[in-house]
Amino acid sequence: MRLDCTTMSSNGIATQTAPEESPWIGYLAPTALIMLLLGLAKRATARRIDSEPLAAEAQMSMLYVVLFVAVAAVNEAREHFEEAGEMVE
Repeated sequence: MRLDCTTMSSNGIATQTAPEESPWIGYLAPTALIMLLLGLAKRATARRIDSEPLAAEAQMSMLYVVLFVAVAAVNEAREHFEEAGEMVE
């Protein structure tokens, strides 16, 4: 996730993209998918080696995916709501 954020920031600086033009949502799906696959792999490994700490870490990875997607969805909804309000005025 840090690599994605660094890539987005670097890309924004290099292309001088304004925040409202940022391709943030385009990074959401691949990042969430990678985090989900990592959580599933951790869970499978935890079961195979019978490791409670790794199983807990797997649950945290899955929780991060849910929170990441939820925050991004709320942010997108807020932006669309604000744009709709600007159109009415």
